[in-house]
Amino acid sequence: MPSTSHSRFHPLLLLLVAYSLATWLPGPGIWLRELKANATGLDGIRIQHAMLALMLLCTGMSSTFAGLRTTSRNAGRVVAFTALSWLLPALAGILIVAALSWIPGIPIEVRLAVLIVSAMPVANSTAGWANQLGANIPLSLAVLVGATMLSPLVTAPIINIGIYATGLQRDGINALPAWGNDMSTFFALWVLIPIGLGIGLSLLLCENTLQRLRPKAAATSLAMLLLLNYVNGTVCLPGLAEEPGQFVEPLLAALLLLGLVVAIFAAYKLFRSRKGQVPLQPTNAGLSTCLVGNRPADELSLLLAVVMRNTGAAMVYTSTALAAVPLVSLVVLFYTVMQHLFIGTVAGLPNSGVTGSSED
Repeated sequence: MPSTSHSRFHPLLLLLVAYSLATWLPGPGIWLRELKANATGLDGIRIQHAMLALMLLCTGMSSTFAGLRTTSRNAGRVVAFTALSWLLPALAGILIVAALSWIPGIPIEVRLAVLIVSAMPVANSTAGWANQLGANIPLSLAVLVGATMLSPLVTAPIINIGIYATGLQRDGINALPAWGNDMSTFFALWVLIPIGLGIGLSLLLCENTLQRLRPKAAATSLAMLLLLNYVNGTVCLPGLAEEPGQFVEPLLAALLLLGLVVAIFAAYKLFRSRKGQVPLQPTNAGLSTCLVGNRPADELSLLLAVVMRNTGAAMVYTSTALAAVPLVSLVVLFYTVMQHLFIGTVAGLPNSGVTGSSED
């Protein structure tokens, strides 16, 4: 469901509004963060869980039978994109941690947080952004589901490999606790089931009904994406506005990580073009063409998968395994803000969207 070129700045502008509200009007967002169901059997369920599930369900409804069939016939692409969604960010994380070790005064907790963020699976919000950017929605959902299912097996080993590869264990950081069952349950309940329900509805409902529902589903998905960013932004943005000096190291680390992830992604695309797999567009086509290329729907899905880490999962992980080191959580939060701002900016660049179906 590609956007028109006229509307591509809207998600970024709305995102900036959401972060501005989180900075200067955090009260409602803080209240929403603390709101949870207290009914029997629902303890611990927060409003963010419901917003996430609704966003993923609406995105699943945007899939079409033709798109799902095409994706199922290209299982190799799903596997390749899922692998790249971990390998490229993990490489960036290890390189950034190695570079930060040469900068005096960078706390070890900040370097550890970079490894944790880079080892996270694909962000759940890639589903919402895929809906807004005109990416290949079935492909994005397939990569999200695949990475989510594999995360209990992959994430913790990547973090531990990074710890030993960068020498953090010599600085007092031991191997982290295993990526636990609680997180696996979270993914099953709030990611896999909503996506499955949305796809199921897209297959069961008649086309006329879907044509009426999909614009509303896309609008709801965007609303949930913005609301989640507002709620999450209330954690760090007010403090950043009041005392910016104390956030320099976490902000620098998150910015460096995002920059290198994007640079590695661009280098990977350049490597593929030199191998003759993806012809380059003319050099005057702009940044978006360099990032997206000749298969914009698929390449946007890959860009989302590589750049956007599941910082929500990282926040849950760090708040339980590393509750005594708030600097870790700050890096996670800053990367959350910046990855959304980056993708929102890409959404507004010329040639970043598709001209046809997002599921071809």
